[in-house]
Amino acid sequence: TPLLENLAKERVFSEINQILCLMEQDELQTYQSILLQVIPELTPCVGFLQHNPHHKYDVFTHTGFVLTAVENDPVLRWAALLHDAGKPQTFTQDEKGIGHFYGHAKESAGIANEVLRRLKAPNDLREQVVFLIEHHVDSLSADKDLLRKKLSKYGADNLRKLIALQRADQTGKGTVTNDRSFEKTLQVLEQLEKAEGRLQIRDLAIDGHDLKALGFEPGPALGDCQKQLLELVLSGELPNETEPLTQKAIEIRNQ
Repeated sequence: TPLLENLAKERVFSEINQILCLMEQDELQTYQSILLQVIPELTPCVGFLQHNPHHKYDVFTHTGFVLTAVENDPVLRWAALLHDAGKPQTFTQDEKGIGHFYGHAKESAGIANEVLRRLKAPNDLREQVVFLIEHHVDSLSADKDLLRKKLSKYGADNLRKLIALQRADQTGKGTVTNDRSFEKTLQVLEQLEKAEGRLQIRDLAIDGHDLKALGFEPGPALGDCQKQLLELVLSGELPNETEPLTQKAIEIRNQ
């Protein structure tokens, strides 16, 4: 491992990336010394007990199970490796002695951002990894309206990866067996993609020019109006048609 210090950061990233993508179950401990040298931010996770009935393992052991439960896609593997890196810093215990990690997703995302910047990882990979970690505790379910909104906001690729990370995170706790909810969520997502595609602001029946004609100035107010209209269409409260969207835009303008 001392040789790692003499390698260019890009080379170190490439080597660790290969290790992560080839790693199989129970191999995290095998590469522990190398990983901790390159990513010392993971050191506090080793042996860190979670004191929570939903978690059977310490943070680092849990990380190993999550890592090998996702496919060997670099974005998912890095997200799995760093998804709980902020847990030791956010650990609290309630009066019953149960451990909590409020805010750990945001903390972990910040750590991941720093680690991947330091290793000169490709920007698109870093951004995707940070996104997945920041949202890995988001509430997702097979609810159509919820998924429709998430699909429009995050895009299909990000949403699929997020579901994959959440599924691995759940199975990696060691206390959950045979959770079929993720399969149902993916099925509904597939149905939505087939039926509606990815509805975004540009797909609305009225555009920025129409809103300017209604008296909106270019800027934040116009953008906020477009976001509100999209939310209403995605929730099913308004049809994606010119007349009802125009009427709603006028209401928003007059508020």
